Amino acid sequence: RFEPFFGVAAIIALVHDLTIVVLLATLWKVQITLEVVAALMVLLGFSVNDTIVIFDRVRENTRTVFGSTFRQLCNLSMNQSLSRTVITSGTLLLAVLVLLVIGGEGLKPFAKVILLGTIVGTYSSCFVATPLVDKWNDYTNNRTQHALAARKKKKVEAAKPIGRAR
Repeated sequence: RFEPFFGVAAIIALVHDLTIVVLLATLWKVQITLEVVAALMVLLGFSVNDTIVIFDRVRENTRTVFGSTFRQLCNLSMNQSLSRTVITSGTLLLAVLVLLVIGGEGLKPFAKVILLGTIVGTYSSCFVATPLVDKWNDYTNNRTQHALAARKKKKVEAAKPIGRAR
């Protein structure tokens, strides 16, 4: 659906998330159990979803906003997605804090990992994945921006009716 480097940037952001969360959880003395692995899987899905939302906005803005650099489009896309990201992550953080405070001993490692992962995942979606795509676009001399804009032309041509008019 996107240019290939969007996927590469999302995977790099996921590896970043997983590495940082496991490191912080280890420092917080969280033992790796099946529940913690489940929490890590949930976080990867949550993080990649945030990243995809921002990348989708970049793709849309590339087709609709003209006269802007790719960096400006990435910045605009992050700003447009920021309120949704903050509300979603904030709601999850409130629920996880309740689990951490009121939950039993079996839920505490799960809640700790989700708490760490929500913060790290939200950060990486905005400040790791999107800048990577921007830097890649710079490296390839705006080829990413041109490819995204060219897809609009192909869709418009593909949407034209075929056959006789009624």
